[in-house]
Amino acid sequence: MVYMYYVARKRNYPTDPKTPTRDILIAAWKAVPALFMPILIMGGILSGMFTPTEAAGVTVIYAVLVGIFVYRKLKWSSFPRYCCRPGSNPAWSCC
Repeated sequence: MVYMYYVARKRNYPTDPKTPTRDILIAAWKAVPALFMPILIMGGILSGMFTPTEAAGVTVIYAVLVGIFVYRKLKWSSFPRYCCRPGSNPAWSCC
């Protein structure tokens, strides 16, 4: 990174304007539910609450709930499509 900084300065590459601290804090606050996922995985495994396979299942359920209720990017109407499409691709590769 130091080398890239040196090259960028030497070649006079343009820089982006500084992001206000308030915008950074807002973005960090919005990311908290997603950033909790690794804590859920590692905390559950290391505490002995569940195995790595169970941690994957719990994390998928958590991700779906966060996507639907917190970020509001997933819709219940498109949920069956999200569940069926990934399962159909490996089936095609076996033929």
